[in-house]
Amino acid sequence: MIRFQPLPVAKLPSAALELGQAPFGYSPFAVGLFGLLGVGGAMTANLTGRVKRHTHPMPTAVAVGLIAVAFAVLLVAGNTLSGMVVGVLILDIGVQGLHVLNQRIIYDTAATARNRVNSIYMTFYFTGGTLGSATASLLSPYLGWAGVCLTGLGITALAALLWAGTSFHGKPSSAAAPVMCRAPLHAHRA
Repeated sequence: MIRFQPLPVAKLPSAALELGQAPFGYSPFAVGLFGLLGVGGAMTANLTGRVKRHTHPMPTAVAVGLIAVAFAVLLVAGNTLSGMVVGVLILDIGVQGLHVLNQRIIYDTAATARNRVNSIYMTFYFTGGTLGSATASLLSPYLGWAGVCLTGLGITALAALLWAGTSFHGKPSSAAAPVMCRAPLHAHRA
């Protein structure tokens, strides 16, 4: 099952808006350089791709946890350059990690369905990013940076609940599994 990807609400568009305003007031060039933090996410994506048990819940929980921590850092310390750098870097690592885990699940599917599943996944991935950016742009003038970060935390929590509800729902535990045993062949002879 592909994991739910939280909308990266504060990833770059809203962070770029924030960096261009007070207290930062950076030029468009300086804000563009801020995008180089994506290199950190790309480097950790390589490590995530090497996770041996990518279908185990732990890597997904770590990635979603990093996304939540990133929004918390951006909420608390997003008014400082160091807080903004750390928050966006953690956010990018979490989002890229979750994306790579999802891609590995897709490539584990049957070869005949892989392209279709990947097309559907990428359509929803980019639609989610677009909706997240639009949401952040709409909320920022009314709720400010704190509203954008709280929305990111809320969407991350919702995605985590949806993932947990669909990933663990309906799987029988090993203790509840029926025990199959055979009667000895001679037991039915009369």
